[in-house]
Amino acid sequence: MQRLVDRVAVITGAGSGIGLASVRRLAAEGARIVAVDIDGESGKAAAEEAGGIFVQADVTSEDDVQAVYDTAAAEFGASTSPSTTRGSLRPRTTPSWSPALTRGSGCRR
Repeated sequence: MQRLVDRVAVITGAGSGIGLASVRRLAAEGARIVAVDIDGESGKAAAEEAGGIFVQADVTSEDDVQAVYDTAAAEFGASTSPSTTRGSLRPRTTPSWSPALTRGSGCRR
């Protein structure tokens, strides 16, 4: 059963580990995938495997995170379901942005 058809999943750390597993699982459920990773090679491979798109980004950078959401909105529309497996993924509108607290912090919102 594909429970996520017409949904967009933004997945950080998509190139390996839990992020890659999330890409595979959510794609299998029908989600359109935005694979995000700082490593261009593994992130692009994950996106290609899932039939999604890749955005190279450092999730500790506000500008990079904004670019992720801008790209997702341009490609798939405004509705997205963030799935953070590395760092913290917060759009620019979040006033409590703190790069020092986000790197390698796991799943935080």
